[in-house]
Amino acid sequence: MTNGTIRSYLSMNTATNRVDLLSGIVAGLVYMHELDIVHGDLKGVNILVNERGQASLADFGFSGFSRRAQDDGSLISSVKGGTARYAAPEVQALEVTEGPTRESDIYSLAMVVWEMFTGLEPYYNIRSEGEIYTQVYHYRSRPQRPEQAAGLGLSDELWALVERCWQHDPQDRPTVEYIEGVMQGIRADLGGKVLGEPSEWPLKVPPIPTVSWGGRNVLGSS
Repeated sequence: MTNGTIRSYLSMNTATNRVDLLSGIVAGLVYMHELDIVHGDLKGVNILVNERGQASLADFGFSGFSRRAQDDGSLISSVKGGTARYAAPEVQALEVTEGPTRESDIYSLAMVVWEMFTGLEPYYNIRSEGEIYTQVYHYRSRPQRPEQAAGLGLSDELWALVERCWQHDPQDRPTVEYIEGVMQGIRADLGGKVLGEPSEWPLKVPPIPTVSWGGRNVLGSS
């Protein structure tokens, strides 16, 4: 699309209304889930922005029919994969034999929101996928709230939604239809308010705390 990925778009258009962009992403995910299709690899580089500044989902390399569609006897087209920085703990641990699910899409969506409001990849200070897995699955670490993003639209309500979306247990995450309803309320509360522009981009956000054994840092960089 004309404006490239959402990551590159936000780097060049830092004053963009991220709440509006996020609403478009959620609408696309609602459509997919209504068709019993999961995306499987949600991340900033797989979201494109058109000439009107609207976001849409792309790169369905890991998409497939949901478990419900499979149980109904529908055609199965599911591939395991995705990117560790955005992948749900159960996907990283291979606990879902059918591959990504609706619930894992919701987890990835939360990581995309964090990326949109910081300009950083989740777990940006951690080097390898194995190290990310340790933090996500065993320590249940999640990125810290970027307080300076409040003026960009990351309100208390939106942050609470993010925290629900990246819950460790899949059944504790909301549906995308619920998320859409919350987003509609957040947009209504904004009422066309002009949001701020960051003084720097990407934001400076504290890294995920790392683990050291015998004085040697073994998870990311301190």
